Amino acid sequence: MNVLIIGNGFDIAHGLRTQYKDFLDYISECRNRIEELEQMTVSTDALFISELWKIDAYIYPYYDYFLEFFRFIRKENFWIEYFNSRKDSLPNTWTGFETDIREVIENVTQCISYSGVRFNSKQGISCKIISTYSEFFYENEKSKLIDNTYDNVHRVLLNDLNSLIRGFELYLTLEVEPSICNIKRISPDINSLSIDHVISYNYTHTYTQIYDPNLNSQRCKFVHGEAVLENGLLNNNMVLGIKEFLNETEKDENVAFIEFRKFFQRIYKATDSSYFDIVHKIETDYEFDNYGVDQIDEIEKSHIYIFGHSLDKTDEDLLKLFLLNEYADCTIFYHNTEQFSQQISNLVKILGQDELINRTRGSNPNIIFKKQSDFVPINS
Repeated sequence: MNVLIIGNGFDIAHGLRTQYKDFLDYISECRNRIEELEQMTVSTDALFISELWKIDAYIYPYYDYFLEFFRFIRKENFWIEYFNSRKDSLPNTWTGFETDIREVIENVTQCISYSGVRFNSKQGISCKIISTYSEFFYENEKSKLIDNTYDNVHRVLLNDLNSLIRGFELYLTLEVEPSICNIKRISPDINSLSIDHVISYNYTHTYTQIYDPNLNSQRCKFVHGEAVLENGLLNNNMVLGIKEFLNETEKDENVAFIEFRKFFQRIYKATDSSYFDIVHKIETDYEFDNYGVDQIDEIEKSHIYIFGHSLDKTDEDLLKLFLLNEYADCTIFYHNTEQFSQQISNLVKILGQDELINRTRGSNPNIIFKKQSDFVPINS
């Protein structure tokens, strides 16, 4: 059985604007254009939409979704403002988003006041948190944060995160995914494989649209949810959160801001966790295919292919299920020497030096690194 695990680097390699700076730049470009249109006395939402996206808003079937996106772009958002202030100082990966979210939530958590051992949500949060992040709270919310209560800060940060995630979903479905049909070059490495299951850390449907349109939902797992235009704010199932940062004792006691954790979002949004079935099938296939086989060189294993994934420690829970699977070997593709070096460093954090050395050495290593081949025209 062949399993393909893809990360955001897969979309980027195909020329899609899915890096977090792409999203932030797009928002800034739209806001600048809106200011220009306001000076030209454009006043109605429909006219703004027509000018921004060059569509006839009055007859376009997706008008309601463009209207929702337009209103998201115009509305100030704590996370958008904060990310914009930081985007030049962090790597242009989604772990940069997660790092920023974690920093804020960790600082806010540390500032929460406690009464004995029981947390009182009406109690105040140290003014340090408001002064540190004051410029990123938009004006019509600042007056509500004067008392600095946990409830108020929690509400603003969570509502704005949910709004951000839905805004990104609209960006992907209205701007990015329509461009997939314009992709002219593909990876010969991926195209040459016969893939049984795909595990995607992306929200987009690039693989199924380009490489295997017949791949159904039973064989393609979106571990962080998928972008669906019709979902809306309440039904959005995209995960954008952080890994647990509290120690073993605190993490089960201090559940303030738990909604920002990835594990919580996966449960709350009911994202696809059936990848555990793939892990089980790897084992059963191994036992079935190798029943009665005595020679080690004749044993058949499943194979895991990883393309466009940074192997960051924030995703170690799932990655370890495959990287440490005794019934499968793994090929990790890298784009250049810089990414190769980073992948090795990240795997040390996940597996440890000794485990990584054992799995990459010898005549039959379990983990193989392979440089990506140059992309070729889609019909070659």
